[in-house]
Amino acid sequence: MRHRDATKHGIDISKTRLDDIDREVVEFAIDYKGKKVAVDIGCGSGRVSIILALIGFDVWLYDIQDLESYYDRVGEALDISDRLHFKKIDINNLTGEDLPTEIVVAVLQRTLHHIENKHAQNVLTLIYNKMLQQGKLFMSLSGIDSKLAGGYECADSPVADRFCEVGEVGKDVYSIGGKVCLYNEEEVQGLVEECKFSTNKLYKSEFGNIKVICTK
Repeated sequence: MRHRDATKHGIDISKTRLDDIDREVVEFAIDYKGKKVAVDIGCGSGRVSIILALIGFDVWLYDIQDLESYYDRVGEALDISDRLHFKKIDINNLTGEDLPTEIVVAVLQRTLHHIENKHAQNVLTLIYNKMLQQGKLFMSLSGIDSKLAGGYECADSPVADRFCEVGEVGKDVYSIGGKVCLYNEEEVQGLVEECKFSTNKLYKSEFGNIKVICTK
C-alpha cells in the first residue's frame, strides 16, 4: 500500500519526524557561534531546515519537486521568509553558482542514492568547495542491504557502475521509483573521503541505511 507521504523519490520522512541525523544537525547548529549558513539538498518538507531557520540560519533548500509555494507559506507563517531560499532543481544539474558561500551545515538526507555515483561525487565536491573549515556534512543514503533493496539486480556491480531499479517491495512499499545507486558502509566512506571530507561518525541504521557525519 502506498505510504501517505510518498513521492516519486521515496517517502518524505521529514514531513512527520526528525531522525537521529536531524537531531545531530540541530545540536550542532544550536552550539554554532559563527555565520549561520546551511543547505538542504533533497529537502522535501524540510522540517530540520525550518528549525535551522528558526534559530537564525539562512537556509538554501533544493528539491526536484516544486515546493516554492509551500516554503513561501511556511516562511510567512513563522516569520522566517527572509531565511528560507528554495530552488527547484535536478541535483544532477547542480553547479557551484546554485550554492551559497560560507556553508557551515549541509544536509543530504535520503538524497544521493537517487543519482549515479559520479554525480554524487560532484555534488559533495561542490559543497566542500563552498563550505567553511570545520563545517559539517550530515548525510544518509539507502543501503545495499536495506529493507527496500530486494530485487536490486545491480548489487554486485562496482559502485561506479551501479545504477538500476529496486524490486517490487522497494517500489510498492517504499515508493522508490527510477534507478538508484545503493551503498554499503565502506562505499559511503570512500565517497566522502574522495571528496576530501573527514568522517566523524558512520553507521548503518536498523533499517539498513548508511548514515554519516563529516567535517571539512
